[in-house]
Amino acid sequence: MKNLKKVVCTTLAALTIVSSSAAVSTAVQGSVFTNSITVEAASASPVDELNSLINKYTSTKNSYEAKLASIKVQMKKTNDSAKLEELKKKHANYEAVIESYAKAIVQLKNQMPKMYFKKYTGNSNSLAVALKGMGVKTDLNSLKHIAKANKIANYTGTAAQNSKMLSLLKQGKLQNPDAVIKVPSVLTISNGNALVLTGYNNILG
Repeated sequence: MKNLKKVVCTTLAALTIVSSSAAVSTAVQGSVFTNSITVEAASASPVDELNSLINKYTSTKNSYEAKLASIKVQMKKTNDSAKLEELKKKHANYEAVIESYAKAIVQLKNQMPKMYFKKYTGNSNSLAVALKGMGVKTDLNSLKHIAKANKIANYTGTAAQNSKMLSLLKQGKLQNPDAVIKVPSVLTISNGNALVLTGYNNILG
């Protein structure tokens, strides 16, 4: 994804997991984050970037679900006991992968509120006063940065622009361009049908 401003934290190396229910359970239940990212406000808002990640994870999960459905069909058709055992192992692995993606999607969605500045509940009608009270810088460059994340083009500090941003802030809908997105790892299946805990770079490219 080309619109990432920076990536902090080291990507977790791919980790092969023994295909046992205990190992799978431990891997799936953990809240493993491989990276924290911030987005470039000129290219994407934090909410847009987070939605993009959610869509990517959901699309991949759907692909695994389609493969699992195919495996179920094969299991019903085969009369070969050895083949059936092989399919059962694949079935268990695909279920584990799908579960890990489902948990990762929940983790991503739970971060959505953090993409916004805290809702302003004060009485001031000044954007600068409201933001300063929250510890946010209000110099022109900082406000331009915030405006870009909220799709307010060519910010110059006009009354109309400030009023729109203040209105969003009072609704708790003013996006924070420096919001950090934590990207969870997920289980994937290697060519040898082993479960692998996969980090951010391998998921998104």
